[in-house]
Amino acid sequence: MRLWVDGKLIIDKWIDQGATKHTSVQTIQMTAGHKYDIKLEYYEHGGAASVKLFWSAQGLAEEIIPANHLYPRDIHDVHLDTTYPKIVAASWVVLSIPEYQEVYLVKQVAEDSRANFALTAKTSRLTLQGEQLRELFNERLRDTVVFGQSEELEFAERPITAAVSGLELLLNSTVEGLVANQLIAISGTDSNTGDAIAEIATVDRVEDENSYTKLVLKAPLVNSYVRDSAIINANVARATHGDTKNEVLGSGDGSKGFQKFQLKQNPLTFVSAPTASGGETTLEVRVNDVLWHEVPNFYELPPNERSYVTRIADDGKVTVQFGDGVTGARVPTGIENVTAKYRVGIGASGMLDANQINLLMSRPLGLKDVSNPKTPTGAEDSEQLDQARQNAPLTVLTLDRIVSLQDFEDFARAFSGIGKAQATWLWNGQMRLIHLTIAGVDGGDVPAISDLYRNLVTAIDAARHTDQSVRIDSYKSRLFDVEAKILIDPDYLFEDVKSAVEKALADAFSFDTRAFGQAVTASEISVTAQAVEGVVAVDLDKLYFDGAAAVPHERLPANVAHWEGNQIKPAELLTVNADGINLTEMK
Repeated sequence: MRLWVDGKLIIDKWIDQGATKHTSVQTIQMTAGHKYDIKLEYYEHGGAASVKLFWSAQGLAEEIIPANHLYPRDIHDVHLDTTYPKIVAASWVVLSIPEYQEVYLVKQVAEDSRANFALTAKTSRLTLQGEQLRELFNERLRDTVVFGQSEELEFAERPITAAVSGLELLLNSTVEGLVANQLIAISGTDSNTGDAIAEIATVDRVEDENSYTKLVLKAPLVNSYVRDSAIINANVARATHGDTKNEVLGSGDGSKGFQKFQLKQNPLTFVSAPTASGGETTLEVRVNDVLWHEVPNFYELPPNERSYVTRIADDGKVTVQFGDGVTGARVPTGIENVTAKYRVGIGASGMLDANQINLLMSRPLGLKDVSNPKTPTGAEDSEQLDQARQNAPLTVLTLDRIVSLQDFEDFARAFSGIGKAQATWLWNGQMRLIHLTIAGVDGGDVPAISDLYRNLVTAIDAARHTDQSVRIDSYKSRLFDVEAKILIDPDYLFEDVKSAVEKALADAFSFDTRAFGQAVTASEISVTAQAVEGVVAVDLDKLYFDGAAAVPHERLPANVAHWEGNQIKPAELLTVNADGINLTEMK
């Protein structure tokens, strides 16, 4: 037999029966409270041999080591069913039985021969370090599964799952080139509804935070985005409607006064601008390559003033007219020396859907692709005769000057791109201000970051007295639903009458016909439906806000602009939900 303590051979008595050999005994210094690894090797030849392990110490007689001072060894040898060369030292294995699993460190791997059940085979002998191996697995050989060939994996960073919102955006890396006042486009999935959304924001400052770039915005994000869906694009360029044209208008004749030329293509594009009308032309006219300037009329123009006036016909054709040498300069004589550069296209045709633009007519070098993540705003069709009758008095009333509360409303309503406006005095107990609620054409939103909004603010500031505080907000849209029974004349088809009633309600309670803060009553619904040809009677069952409980109301209110706590809420526009009109036949 041989005895090792912590790897040191203490007793070496390796002799066969009948042989004689010197027995080597060593000593080792031991410390109380410390566990020592003890390894005993022995063999017997002929039987009847025995080995006992004693200890003694000062004041302690020699005795067999008590069981309460012996602990299971945490290093054990395990023989696998065959050889596994991919299991290496310093790796990890898991020993598993159905009800429990334990992880062990592989201290050493060796190829060994194992003889058992009258069979001999080569195996991988694993020297494992860990606890409870003998107690858990020694008697469960057939139930034990060894999972080996472990791979070291790097720790992954804990993902941030909070929605992207607010005033600060922490990017996932360092991004160079971002500067203050730069526009960025944020797109992704709405964290509340799951819809695809996008918005434009302005960077206030760029900061470095632990090797990550942080963007601080000038205003908090309007939307809240699912984090792993949020995409930020920084190569943002402003774009307005219109296809650029360059053409020769004709040849100048100095002998003619008030010479006229007509643009070959129409409609002429106007873009939003901080003017009293809200727009400015894209037309540039040059004579002999010298730029001439558009004026509203020739009145009191000097004889040498290089100016012209334009006239737009009902069919959209544009005529350019020059002076007569008395009021405004004549066109110098030349061959095809009158040229024009302008854009064609205007109005609702430019209101493209989000991500609809994907091709540029001329692509700058290095540009891969282009898209519009957000639906454009501010477009308006050319003014028709009925609109001119309505808008002309508004411009005459203000004369491009804002004095009274009504002037604010009239000025905004006459501004190109604005469909509705309402001015209100607001008082919070300490100060009074003018609040202007606005809506785009056909009910469109007017974001504070849009050119239309900025130009309107600039134009109003230029026309008003600056001592008075003014706040401008886009309106809040609210929808309502209707459930009713209709009794029809037997001579009419129900489906035809139903469609006519739905159209009548949609027209009567649309953006064009309703005003900010205007409530909806049950009697209005009944009168509108009753007026449809073929309707004998109407039984209104339910009138309620869209998305609210479907309970009957006699009246649905709509708020005008007001203080709510310490926040200003814009006026509401209450219109019918076209998909929320539920009509059934009364029997």
